[in-house]
Amino acid sequence: MLRGVCLVGLCVLFAPGLAAQEPRDEEETKLTAGWNGENAYIGSSNGEFLITFGGRIHTDFRAYTADFAPSNTFLIRRARFETEGHFFNIFEYKIQADFADDESTLLRDGFVNIHTNDIVQVMVGQFKAPFSQEEQQSSKYYGFVERSMLNNLAPGRSPGVMVHGHTENNVFRYGVSFQNDEGELGLNRNGTPDLFAGARFEPWTDGVLDTLSFGGGIGYGRRDKERFVTGRTSSRSIVFFDKVPLDGRLIRRNLEGWFYPGRLLVEAEYDDVRGERRGLGEDGADLPTIRAGGFMVAANYVLTGETNEPEEPITPRRPLHEGGPGAWEIGFRYQYFDIEAANRSIEYTVGVNWWMNAFVRLAVNGGWERFKNPLPSGETSSFAFLTRLGLYF
Repeated sequence: MLRGVCLVGLCVLFAPGLAAQEPRDEEETKLTAGWNGENAYIGSSNGEFLITFGGRIHTDFRAYTADFAPSNTFLIRRARFETEGHFFNIFEYKIQADFADDESTLLRDGFVNIHTNDIVQVMVGQFKAPFSQEEQQSSKYYGFVERSMLNNLAPGRSPGVMVHGHTENNVFRYGVSFQNDEGELGLNRNGTPDLFAGARFEPWTDGVLDTLSFGGGIGYGRRDKERFVTGRTSSRSIVFFDKVPLDGRLIRRNLEGWFYPGRLLVEAEYDDVRGERRGLGEDGADLPTIRAGGFMVAANYVLTGETNEPEEPITPRRPLHEGGPGAWEIGFRYQYFDIEAANRSIEYTVGVNWWMNAFVRLAVNGGWERFKNPLPSGETSSFAFLTRLGLYF
């Protein structure tokens, strides 16, 4: 009886306001759907609401020469589905799941971004930390089958909150985040989130240097007897230095940049990480701070004349399905990764990418990996052959 009285009262209270609301124009709220050239979408005709659907699948074959490496194998490296969009042109979201990775969680990205203006935006959820140019690039468009060894030091995705933004024409971009930094869906273990801050500059908007972009980042956190710093080759085949326990501060530093005049893309990155090991020695003595770092330089060149831009597919002038040759790209990457007083690796990678169209790419990489200290098998080098057929939508 009381619930009925309350319901009637609420109807009487709000009825005048509801009656006063003007109905929206039918054309403004009309539902539209289709293909925008990159993704399938559903949205309102006035643009206030938009939902897009996309994904990728990476089918690989990998072969190695080292006895210490895994067996040659086929594998599904990624099988991801995602949806993203916006509501009222302010609230943006993205949800991405990976159905191929059985060593991690299903969810990759899962965040809401409040975008009232370009300069100050707030993102909450699980997302990539604003650190490492290479980590920020999507695996859909990265010029090689795998990222470099420096990616061992990048924080990647984790839950948190970030303030970020950019000025007009992306002359200046920044991001400052507090995140758990314990991997996908990982909970914080010491009660103090990690701090990450990154900035990027594109000072020239025209002229010869209009595609030059550079920046850097820092990261600060604490570890409580947690294991960190893995020395793993970029082919993901050999771990030449296993994680060690840290206790104390973990400090990351990074410098990065790229330049893409026409069909050439050149990029470089330097990363440095230092972790304290307090009280981990004999009788509780402090161990020396462990330092890991390195750099990579890569260049990719499109032989068939198409424009080569970071974070974008190469769109062939004459795609395969129209009887053309597609777009052909070659690449070379040098990388150096050093774990102080432990081991060191140098890698040379040569790659060929065949873009059949903007949605299908065949990548073939050959990588020579060298180690300062011999592997348990006694070997000091290895060759990795990686292929990938990628489908993106």
